[in-house]
Amino acid sequence: MEEREGREKPSPEIKVKVEETDVEELREVLNAVTPFLEKLKDWIKEIIGVFTSGLDGKKLGEDIGKFYQELKAQGLPEELIIEMVKDYYKRRMEIVPSLEKLIESLTKLKELRREEEEEERKEENPSRG
Repeated sequence: MEEREGREKPSPEIKVKVEETDVEELREVLNAVTPFLEKLKDWIKEIIGVFTSGLDGKKLGEDIGKFYQELKAQGLPEELIIEMVKDYYKRRMEIVPSLEKLIESLTKLKELRREEEEEERKEENPSRG
């Protein structure tokens, strides 16, 4: 009877091996995810750069000037050119609030995903929920 009880208890060696396996698995997952996160970080920087480039006064002025010159070179009437340039400027400036909305949406998405994960955990372990 004592032999059975002795067999049921895991030895410290087995526990250490299991922990080492868990650490190795975690290391593999992190090695797989890290390049993706690096790419994602760069991608987010680019997106923010695109959105905020509209705030760069020098660049915005150059873009509007080039737009005006191109329209003028096509022989369009001055009144139409001015109207089109104003519209172009307004549209460029509308991008800035869109960045705020994008960040807000991403935050909501993250919160929603966290809630879904919590629900999944509760379903997997109903006694802990």
